[in-house]
Amino acid sequence: STFGLHTSIMRAICIILLGISSASIRSARAQIDFDSLWGVWNDTLRDPVDRLRAMSYLSIDGYLHTTKPDSGYLLATMQYDLAVKVGNERYQGLALNTQGEYFGMKGNYAAMLDRFERSLKLFEQSGDMEAYAKIQSNMGVLLQKLGVWDKAHEFYDRSVRLAESMHDTTSLAAVMINIGSLSLEEKDTTRSIAAFERAIAL
Repeated sequence: STFGLHTSIMRAICIILLGISSASIRSARAQIDFDSLWGVWNDTLRDPVDRLRAMSYLSIDGYLHTTKPDSGYLLATMQYDLAVKVGNERYQGLALNTQGEYFGMKGNYAAMLDRFERSLKLFEQSGDMEAYAKIQSNMGVLLQKLGVWDKAHEFYDRSVRLAESMHDTTSLAAVMINIGSLSLEEKDTTRSIAAFERAIAL
């Protein structure tokens, strides 16, 4: 029945949200030492990759996903500038992705699209297929927000294939949740349940 399908979907979503909550608790327990990260970033004698890695953590976990997203954007810009200076395409792409997330939070989808497209190109050039797969999924999220559902599915499907080829179960679970969400919007309950159940199984 329709009620039974709705109940199954809601049960799947609740389990996923519980899993996300548990992951957040584990993350809080293993809290990043932000003072140490700032120390690495400010040490201009350190390997640039170490500094870029530190700033990547700071911009996202320290600021973007907290109450200070504007600071997260500014730090991502600092990360991007250093990555350009030393010719590191991977961290250029990561910085642009962080900026894209920021613009998405602000509802500026044109800027979000620009950053994601630029980061996709950089990850492809650098051969970072794990990051490339994640940005494919992010592009799907953006297109879903814009109501371009067919294109969103195309990006999600590409992300699924890449994650499967790399046996990246974390990314695969994330994109299956996105597919489940999109299918729910489309009122395709069968596909939505299948996607959520696969995410749970991973």
